[in-house]
Amino acid sequence: MSRRVWGAIGALVLAVAVGCEPAKELPPEVPKGVEPPPPDPVPKESEPAAKAYAEKAVKALTAGKPELLAKANSSRVALKGTMVIDGDNPAARTITATWPDRVAVRNEVQVSADSKNLVRAWLVRGRFTMMQGDREVAEINRSELARALGADARAQHWMALGLPLTDPKAVVYDFQSVTGTAPRTGKPLPIHLMKLATGDPQQVFALTYDAATDLLVRVEYVVRENAVDRRKQWTVTEHKPGPDGLLLPAKIEVYQDGRPVEQWTYEKWEFPATVPDADFEPGK
Repeated sequence: MSRRVWGAIGALVLAVAVGCEPAKELPPEVPKGVEPPPPDPVPKESEPAAKAYAEKAVKALTAGKPELLAKANSSRVALKGTMVIDGDNPAARTITATWPDRVAVRNEVQVSADSKNLVRAWLVRGRFTMMQGDREVAEINRSELARALGADARAQHWMALGLPLTDPKAVVYDFQSVTGTAPRTGKPLPIHLMKLATGDPQQVFALTYDAATDLLVRVEYVVRENAVDRRKQWTVTEHKPGPDGLLLPAKIEVYQDGRPVEQWTYEKWEFPATVPDADFEPGK
């Protein structure tokens, strides 16, 4: 039998066959009341209130030293967690990236007691490559997967580092201060919402920030995978101080179409001065 893993940082980063167990119900601790970004027109320029809040969010991430964000242009992170295949399957992931257009993802998932599945994906200046084990996967829609991995990289990696907020081509808009629901207590929780449009082609992300800390707690977006639009949600459940003075996610959960599909703990962040070109060469 074949199985499919949902919602990796790249669409179909694990393509190991068909036949998932029934998906889990959305747990009660997920924040309520934040909808995915609607397909409304994106303004030509950032709105002043949203732009001012984006600057405030960057200061919160960098402890008031926004110049530190430049150190995150080259990044590497190792994660361990679970992915939903036929239960919560143990998984390990490594992401290597150079902002804004190079990312390499390595996923290894325990698919049975004595079998692991290794899939690697690269997106280098718009060119997508995927390998399963030592074999390049050719029977894929490269343009669709390139767009999906580009969106996932922005939402699930670079957004955590605040880099899209500083992109001069990005448009931030629709800033709102509202009251949501605290994840575990159910009590009212002040939050800030705004939308960010970035990338080529342009992708819209709905961002949610904790009003008390101005830290990012959720990213929502829509990507097309296998000719189907998928709603994705990347939720931060814990932040911790990381390298170079940045306050970074420590634990996250990923949802697809309202269903939990991944849980990850960040084991190690690194911000090298540069990433060797060889790290972005497929097969290396």
